[in-house]
Amino acid sequence: DATTAHGIMGAAAFVVLFPSGSIAMRIFNFRGLVWLHVGLQIFGYLVALAVMETGVWIALTNQEVRNMP
Repeated sequence: DATTAHGIMGAAAFVVLFPSGSIAMRIFNFRGLVWLHVGLQIFGYLVALAVMETGVWIALTNQEVRNMP
């Protein structure tokens, strides 16, 4: 179900991925840590983008968005 996928991906992006990148900067200390942070944030952004696209698709499919001016 697309609605379930939308919710799970949204939770993964905003509850797990974005905070884990910031928490990693505080907890770990190794060379190249900034690239782990960058990778987690970019992946979180891409998942959040997919969540938004899924939300738009759900709205259009369920005809919740009508002819907009």
